[in-house]
This record gives sequence, structure tokens and C-alpha cells, in this order.
Amino acid sequence: KPLARFCSLAVALLSFGKPESAEALLETLQAIDQHPLGMDTRVLVKSLAYAGSGNINQIHELLGILQQCNLERKQREDRKRQEDRAKAENRTASTPSEQEPVQYESLAPILAVLGVALISVSEEIGQEMALRMFNHVMHYGDAPVRRTVPLAIALLFASHPTLPVMDTLSKFSHDSDKSVAVNAVLAMGVEPVPLVSDREQ
Repeated sequence: KPLARFCSLAVALLSFGKPESAEALLETLQAIDQHPLGMDTRVLVKSLAYAGSGNINQIHELLGILQQCNLERKQREDRKRQEDRAKAENRTASTPSEQEPVQYESLAPILAVLGVALISVSEEIGQEMALRMFNHVMHYGDAPVRRTVPLAIALLFASHPTLPVMDTLSKFSHDSDKSVAVNAVLAMGVEPVPLVSDREQ
């Protein structure tokens, strides 16, 4: 049920800023790792427990989760394409009883993008690396992940804007995907435009 996502968030908030206690929780969550809700909860716990730490290992794990989810999505699309081709060859129309039930859709790739921003937020080098990674995600990621990137950039540079970041968000605000453009405009609001000092005028 949709409210199950709030249970994941509540569990993750218990470990906010406590990486030591989060390890036991992550071990427990491995029992339900095969279910999408378990994966979402693990990503949230990692993101909140190591928020602001700049922990490179956790960032690499989140990027691995993002890559794994993209690979699984491509495999599902290929499988569906093959099934559609087989149905078209057999000329059998599917009835409502044959349709698969609606399944829980994992938010793990979206949460992984936000998690990278949360962990990298305190270090300048980490911010630059995360921003570079977000640019790659915008080129190669699927639609829901691309829509999350402007929000992750806003989280990464909240109230600490730089001109390259504002240029990047300005470019995203003209994206062909309307949701990406709207999120980029919202991100620009989170990061006020830097004022030019008297010396620079």
C-alpha cells in the first residue's frame, strides 16, 4: 500500500546521523531485500545514516544500486518486448484475467540519487564529484531518475549556489521532459542566485 513508503522513511529516520546503529538495521533489512520495499528502506537508511559524512564507500554502494536497478529495468523491458512479439505472432489478445496485478514499484534508483546528494553535501570535492555524476545520470538515466536530478542538485547546493550550478539548472529548465524542467525551476528557487559583490561590479 502507498503508506508503506512512510514506514520506510520512519525506520530510516531512526538512524539519522547514526552510522554505527544503522549497520545492525541494514543487516536486518537484508531479510526482505528481495522485496522492492526492503530495497527502498535500505537505500533510505544508508542515505540518512551517513548524511553529511562524505563517505565514499556508501556513495559507491548507492551508485551500484542505481546501476543494478537500471540493468533490471532494461531486462524487464526486453522481456516484455519479447512477450509482445510472441503474442503478436500468435495473434492472441490478452484478456483482463491474464493481466498481471499491479506490483509495488521500487523507488530505489530515485532514492539513491537523493542519497548521493545527502552524503556529499558537506564536502566541496564531494559536491563537485556528485554534480559530475548527476550530469552522467541526465544523459544515461531513465525518466524518473532524470526528473530527480534537479532536486538532488538543489539539495546538494541549498543556499550555497555557484554560477556553474545555476547554469546547469538553467539548461535543465529547458529540457524536453516537462517534469525535469519544473523540478529545475524549483531547484533554482532553493538556490538563490549569487549576488555580485561591490568589488566585482
